[in-house]
Parts: sequence; structure tokens; C-alpha cells
Amino acid sequence: MQPNRKIRLALICPQKDAYSETFIRFHRTRIDAEVFLLYEGLLPRRSEEGPLLASSLPARAFRKIFSLLFPRLLNIHERKLVKFLKARKVDVVLAEFGMTGASLMGVAKKTGLPLFVHFHGLDAYKFDILRDYGARYREMFGLATRIFVVSEHMRRQLLTLGCDPERLVLNHYGPGEFFFDVVNRYRPGCFVSVGRFVEKKAPSLTIEAFGKIRERFPDAILTMVGDGPLLEQCRGRVRELQMEDHVVFAGVLSPAALLPLFEEAIAFVQHSRVAPDGDSEGTPVAVLEAGAGGLPVVATRHAGIPDVVIDGLTGFLVEEGDVEAMAIAMGALADDPSLARQMGTAARKRIREHFTLERHIQEINKYITLR
Repeated sequence: MQPNRKIRLALICPQKDAYSETFIRFHRTRIDAEVFLLYEGLLPRRSEEGPLLASSLPARAFRKIFSLLFPRLLNIHERKLVKFLKARKVDVVLAEFGMTGASLMGVAKKTGLPLFVHFHGLDAYKFDILRDYGARYREMFGLATRIFVVSEHMRRQLLTLGCDPERLVLNHYGPGEFFFDVVNRYRPGCFVSVGRFVEKKAPSLTIEAFGKIRERFPDAILTMVGDGPLLEQCRGRVRELQMEDHVVFAGVLSPAALLPLFEEAIAFVQHSRVAPDGDSEGTPVAVLEAGAGGLPVVATRHAGIPDVVIDGLTGFLVEEGDVEAMAIAMGALADDPSLARQMGTAARKRIREHFTLERHIQEINKYITLR
């Protein structure tokens, strides 16, 4: 590599600008490198310069037949990607999600480029992914330069899957810096939840817990931010509980648009759990954002959440599925805004000291710049 030249990094992710994947946007804009973004599929079909290969039905059929006939050879798709990386003199490949890293092994071998893989959540836990990629993961663990994980629970999970502990790097996410500027009012009974409406976030259980405290706090409000397949089911449950005036479905909001909600809220709530298909959290970014925003967090002892939230100090943790305990914790904060302020202040201090975005990016920079 020429002296004084920035590292040229190929950042490869399945999709571009997914609203729930803020970490990829931060990797793209904050890592100290000249970044080439490639996306659309585990083997990317597009770069920001345009398509890497034809996407017509005949072209896709030909590539599939070629792969079946010559499984040991790089397919046309992989050869196109190798050509792209060589033409841009790429130095390092960072694959977002374990499945992406496993799909890039042939390309990494052909180019000899260091392969870094960042696991995030479902890629480490979901049953069908582990079934389909288990053998390839084990091969990838021996090939990758480093494997980044976002929680202690995920680190242990990858060890059970066969990863060499020397290659594992625990690298928690960090929130956007502007969350530290929230000026909190700790309005009694004002709760906020942020996340996709999916099984592992269990939004219906958050609603059930809120329903248990609403009679004691008739003016309480729960604002739920996000979208997803369980949204309509949750709307229906709110109607059944006759809480339409007390639960606000705010839709998808940008991180900056969360600030007014955090300013008013007395606490952030999220009832994460292991989904029936094995899907699990990494470390939820929204929990980090809430803590940085000065909010106590009421959540579950699930995946990476206990890495961040200290029960009784920066919030309350309950067991997965324990709606009654979650309601009690929410009620304790609704009863006592001074407790919410105390916990929220401690949460902000903890995030600032241990979970900043700067620290997260520096950890990646430290490894991708090694030669």
C-alpha cells in the first residue's frame, strides 16, 4: 500500500439504507477509510457506481446452472466482484452479517484480501440460518482476520459455533452523539418504545405491561416507534384493551426525530425475547440511544441488554415473558419522576463512559489498519 494513502475498504451489506440498521450507516461514514459500498444480496449485485452484473431472468438462470455444474469454481457473480475489488485497489473487505461473510469466502480466497465479518443479531441465532450456514461459518471462522460481535452473549454463542476466541472482538454499538444533548422533562406516565414490530422485540408484551399500569395512571401515554409485520396485531390488541387514546403508533422516525419523544418520556421500554425461530437481539441500538438520551430503560435480561443496563441503577431488568414484573417496574418510575431522573442520569453517564460511537468506530479502525 502506498504511504499516506487511506485504506480502501469494501463495505458489503445485504441491503442499502435499511432504517433499522443505523450501525451500517455509521460504518459507512465514520470508519477511517475510503469506503466502497456494495449491496443488494449476500453476494452484492450493486455498488454505488451501478450494477455489478445483469439482473435479467436469463442471466440469473445461467449463473445458477454454472454454479451447479462447476461448484468448485468461482461463478460469474464472484468473478465480477473480484474484478471490481481489484480495479479499485481495495485493501480490506468488511462483511455486514455472518451470512454475507460466509458468501464471500471464495472472493476472499481469490483476492487474498483480509476479510472482517461483523455479526449483528439474527445471523448468530436464527435456527434456519444456523442450519444453512453452520458448516460455512466454521470455515469462515478459520479464514476471517477478525469477527466482530456486539454483546458478550453473542461472543459466547459464536464460541459454541466453533469460532477461535483469538479472532473474536467484542465491539458494542454506540449511539449518535446528539442523543447526549437531550434535555429531559421526565413527564409522569410518558413511556416510549422504539423498534421493529417483530417477534424478538415482543411489542405486544410491552403493550400488555402498559395496560396493567394504565388504571393507576389514567393519563399515561405509550408512544411506539417503528413498523413491521406485527404492527396490525398490536393495533388490534390496543383496540381490545380500549387504549386507543393512550398508545400512539408513531411509525418509522429518523434518529433525530426521536429527540422530542425522549425529552418528554419518563422511561424507555422494550420487552425483547428469543423468538420462536431462534431470532435474538445483538445489543439493541435503541437501548443505547435511550440511555444516552438520559432515560432509564425497562427491558428484559436478553442478549446484550444486560451489558448496557444495570438493574436498579440505570433502569430495571425483568425476565423474558414476565409482563407483571415489567408493569411493576414501569409503575415504579411513573410514581417517582425523581427516581427516573436519577436512573436516567446514571444511564447517560454509563453510555458516555463505555458505549460511545467513537469507541465503536475506533475499535474497527484499530483492526482494519493493521498490516
